[in-house]
Amino acid sequence: MPKYKITKKSVPVRATDEIHFDFEDPFQLFLKNIAKEINVKKLLPVKILKSGNATIVFWNDGKVTAVRRSPDEPDNEYFAFTAALAKRIFQNNSNIKRILRTKTEWKEDEKTDD
Repeated sequence: MPKYKITKKSVPVRATDEIHFDFEDPFQLFLKNIAKEINVKKLLPVKILKSGNATIVFWNDGKVTAVRRSPDEPDNEYFAFTAALAKRIFQNNSNIKRILRTKTEWKEDEKTDD
């Protein structure tokens, strides 16, 4: 006969039901920690400085993020800011590349015969 344990909410639970091993990927834990730490108010830029192929973003919490574009790419303020924002949130380019590598799914277009 299985053993039962009464929980705080007075619900009987089999003792074997309590055992739950939830092994998470270390990368998933990293993302959860970042999500807990993100405060949108910290992510407001105070000033954005453009100098040649570099964009420097000064955040309202005193931190600074710098990104550079390749010389062969066209100048784009939107891409520069979003790159700085991603770098600010995920701390470095390696983490951003890991996210892209592990989370991107490619769906092939269906070919239709005309």
